[in-house]
Amino acid sequence: MTLAYGVNTGLLVDGDPREQHYTALMKQWRGLDGLIQCRVKDKDLTAPPGAPVNGDMYIVGPAPTGAWATHAGKLARYFDVGVGAPGWEFYAPKGGWRAYVDDEAATYEYTGSSWVYLIGRGVIAASATLSLSQPIVSGVIDKVNLDTEEFDYGDFFDAVTGRFTPTVAGIYQFIASAGFVKGTPPTGKRLVVYLYKNGEVFKSYVEATQDQFTNSCETVGLVEANGTDYFELYARHDMGVPDVSIANNQTTRLQMIRVGGV
Repeated sequence: MTLAYGVNTGLLVDGDPREQHYTALMKQWRGLDGLIQCRVKDKDLTAPPGAPVNGDMYIVGPAPTGAWATHAGKLARYFDVGVGAPGWEFYAPKGGWRAYVDDEAATYEYTGSSWVYLIGRGVIAASATLSLSQPIVSGVIDKVNLDTEEFDYGDFFDAVTGRFTPTVAGIYQFIASAGFVKGTPPTGKRLVVYLYKNGEVFKSYVEATQDQFTNSCETVGLVEANGTDYFELYARHDMGVPDVSIANNQTTRLQMIRVGGV
């Protein structure tokens, strides 16, 4: 009988009493120490750290190099005692495995192809706004170029694209709001704010302008996100004049919070 290894962890599970088990058995103990209540120091490194300590674990980042080459996405555990020491041992995760990431104070789950943010700091939520006011053309639906992260528990906001892409599937509540600033008082025209999902209007709200220089409108809604859906903020006015901008203040922002699973 040859040594047998488990389909979940890849660790020793059986062998003939006359066979040499020592090396595989020691690796089993090390694996159990690392995988039970799994806790890693970081999930984004692409090369081994310079001075690891016995028992240190990491989720290997994309396109790794050095001793981690070809092990992207795996759990890497450093050991400095026993046969083969010092060195790294790797564990290929299965769908549903979870690991707590120390430097983010967050838990990640393996989907079968990637590690996704599961929970951390008690909530999955994000908010973004504008750093500068943004001129918009009358009668045209313009994307609001959100570029300033206020908070992001989940790393879902991209300041380059101005998009939210919640990679954890679930039901989310979005609050989309825009403030409009005009050089001269408006005269009974309309303001519209839009929540876009995957490049199309998901929800909108229309509000008539008031006889003042600054106006705002807001739309709120629940939406199901599948883990790859993305969301953006758009706005429009029909004042017919060029001196209207989206305000870079507390009236313009896109916010989201996960309120349930799917």
